[in-house]
Amino acid sequence: MLDMSARMRGAERLMIFAMIAFAGAVAPAAGPSLLLSSLLGAGAFAALLHAVERRGQPEYRMAWAVLVGGIALAGGIIGAQGARILLLPLLIGPTLIAACVWPVRGIVLATLWSVALMVGVAFAVGAHTVIASPPHLVDPTALLIACVLMASAARGADVASRAAASVDRLTGLLNRAALFPRAAELAHQSELAGESAALMLIDIDHFKVINDTHGHAHGDATLRAVAQRLREALGKQGTLYRFGGEEFLALLPGAGRSQALGVAERLRCALAEQPIEGERITASIGVAASEREKPFDFEALFGDADDALYAAKRSGRNRALGASAAAWGERPEPTNGQERAALDASAASRLGAVAGEQPGAGTQVIAQRIDRERAAIGSWLARDEAERAHMLDLIERIKSVRLIAYGVILVALLLAGPYHYGWLPFLPPLLSAALMGATIELAKRHAKPELMIALAVVLSQLGNVAGFLLTAHHPYFALPLLVALIFAWSPMFPARAVAAAAALEAILITAAAYYIGGVHAFDDPFTLGVPLVMLVAVALLGSSLGRSSVDHRGASVVDPLTGMLNRQALDVRLAVLANEAAYAHGALAIIVADIDHFKTINDQHGHERGDVVLREAADRMRQALRAFDAIYRIGGEEFVVLLDHASEREACEVAERLRSAVAARPLGDLQVTVSCGVAAASASERFDYELLFARADRSLYEAKSSGRNRVCVAAALPAGDAPAEHAHLLGSAA
Repeated sequence: MLDMSARMRGAERLMIFAMIAFAGAVAPAAGPSLLLSSLLGAGAFAALLHAVERRGQPEYRMAWAVLVGGIALAGGIIGAQGARILLLPLLIGPTLIAACVWPVRGIVLATLWSVALMVGVAFAVGAHTVIASPPHLVDPTALLIACVLMASAARGADVASRAAASVDRLTGLLNRAALFPRAAELAHQSELAGESAALMLIDIDHFKVINDTHGHAHGDATLRAVAQRLREALGKQGTLYRFGGEEFLALLPGAGRSQALGVAERLRCALAEQPIEGERITASIGVAASEREKPFDFEALFGDADDALYAAKRSGRNRALGASAAAWGERPEPTNGQERAALDASAASRLGAVAGEQPGAGTQVIAQRIDRERAAIGSWLARDEAERAHMLDLIERIKSVRLIAYGVILVALLLAGPYHYGWLPFLPPLLSAALMGATIELAKRHAKPELMIALAVVLSQLGNVAGFLLTAHHPYFALPLLVALIFAWSPMFPARAVAAAAALEAILITAAAYYIGGVHAFDDPFTLGVPLVMLVAVALLGSSLGRSSVDHRGASVVDPLTGMLNRQALDVRLAVLANEAAYAHGALAIIVADIDHFKTINDQHGHERGDVVLREAADRMRQALRAFDAIYRIGGEEFVVLLDHASEREACEVAERLRSAVAARPLGDLQVTVSCGVAAASASERFDYELLFARADRSLYEAKSSGRNRVCVAAALPAGDAPAEHAHLLGSAA
């Protein structure tokens, strides 16, 4: 909740600014009431959410912010002058913010509150209008429910789709979205463990010739087969990623330079030994490795491996070279002007770094490669395959909710159809919706699906507005319904595309208002002002919500208090394990550890002493682990350890070391113990982290109920089995 709230903060501020600007613009006609209430609500909102992440129980401060914001807006509407009933959609704003941040139960309460507030305000400012024309209240209520449904679904899909968006659609390998957090995690582990790690860059030789000669379909089939062969040859020694068009990257934890070169040579031979899709495929590979006394630095090693890769190409291709062998070797001749410019820039930056003039050359090499790949396969609507994967996955995940949201609006319109709109206006939206669905299905098979999805959005916008042009009366109050479409699609596109769609929608709303009312449509500032303000709000919130699933991958993966890896790092690691399990099964064990009686420590000695205990306990557990075993802080005093290639017996030994390390001597002058639950899956079992965690968590519960300061292990049974019957005591303080 706090992470999403922080990500939405900029959009919230812009939305509040738009509301204040609107209230100021209509003040000459509507009076100062709306402006004053907007300023009051904005001030209260800012005060309540100031430094909310450092407050106890921040969810309550967020709830108060939504409550106060809604009351302030309601007071401003009641105190305003003019056709105040048209201002009802403004009450959606605070609840929409909550829907982007809160879990489902909070969203339901906020929605019920807003509906009650909307009904109260409607009857306070226009009881006769509502009774004579129910759509004045029904339509804003339907818009509220529809937008909240889509916001909640997009938020949930954002969390659920992160793993899917980390997988390259073409090859099935992990992509850059999974690479960068894993590299940060590996750097953290390398520094703590004092172990080396290696990186290799793999580039398919003359791949452009294959595409030019046989077409992109053949090239794609070749890339898929190349990825499969590389993955099989690498096995469980590392993790393979598709970095760009025909470029792959492998991370090898615990490998030194000589071991990594051996793996690279094995990969090179695996590609060259037999034709792939009828083609003789070779690859040039650059290898770089950290040293024990120098932690893994992804950017620096990438730059070194990049040098080695180009030295391998210059030396005749089809070879693997280590970074030291590159010796700043001359790179191959560029094949076109764009590549020549990129290589010249890279060389200049690297020379500057050698001279001490420009640090971070490895970072620049990464950026240049990404830019080059995006120029080749990206578009204005989706820069790379990661963004395409996010878009397609999000469409699938919110499809049913989007249909329900549209259904809510359709029902609201049908209830008043024969009296206020007529039946003819329903025809264009229904036709455009059917066409939109067909276009989206075709998009899934298109090389650049974002183009067809954008076409579907435009068609739907035109169809919805066309319905207004066929109305029997002048339903100005229904114009805000047109903004619901933007919220349905804004989470899927980059900000520039959302801005373009919103601008088009603003033009269409203005045109519809003019068509049904002529110049008189502009007599009342509420007629256009309200739908345009709502349009800005949903575009900002929807876009910010959608971008979080891309942006979160670059955020820190280290818990600032304990120095441990955090839940975000765990999500990334699970995506890697799930991807690897699809082609190379291996044993996996999990330990869930929980500090005993930690709440008592906080209550009796204060949170500062509790933080000391957490830091020292984390440090001891970390030292008790093997190199590159990963431990994550997933809650206040709860930790998870992932043990790849570990049997149940080995996991129990590790858990006992953790327990003993914590209990060995006082932490922060306090005697502290920890309970551990263990569960393991054999190589023959299907990878299912949720099932494994549930078993380990039940074992932890058994350890707690058996007296704490002990280790319990779960039998390999389905998640539905009773905990006490299938967890047995392994070790304790006794």
